[in-house]
Amino acid sequence: MAKEWHRKGGATATSVVEKLREGGWDATIDIVGCTPPTPLPPWATVHGMVSKATPEGRRTMDRLFQDAHVFLLPALADCAPVVIAESYSYGLIACTSDVGGLPDLVPKERIHPLEESPAGYARSIQNLTSDPGQYAEARMRCYERYATELNWASACRAVVAEFTGQGEAPSNDHPR
Repeated sequence: MAKEWHRKGGATATSVVEKLREGGWDATIDIVGCTPPTPLPPWATVHGMVSKATPEGRRTMDRLFQDAHVFLLPALADCAPVVIAESYSYGLIACTSDVGGLPDLVPKERIHPLEESPAGYARSIQNLTSDPGQYAEARMRCYERYATELNWASACRAVVAEFTGQGEAPSNDHPR
């Protein structure tokens, strides 16, 4: 949830997990980067700020990404959060809102209108994870997007191509 609980949609994300649990799913949520303003249920784990500059912080983030099934970011405002690329590097599917640059990073079937209800997000997650084949395929597409576009090497190649006129910059015409 980064540092800004409200702007990143922390309350909505928690409500999504609550809806999943009401539907019989054993869902939990890990909150990284902030301390929510109100106490949360026992199925919500608050990790606070985790520094990737330390070996312990890198191990914590690695474990959280590896153990997750979906990355949920129902943001009210955001430009292009690096955490989307980080989640994709683990083949982790992002479900997010239709704000800022998020629609350029996340496939349209995982983008939700800003006014989407927690129940709508929960249905989307249930539909995605209920079909193991569809879920595995979606995870692979996320990783492929990371491997071909959303990594530092690709970004550097695009900048060099732009400034030197040599080669082609990566296309924004990715499959959605």
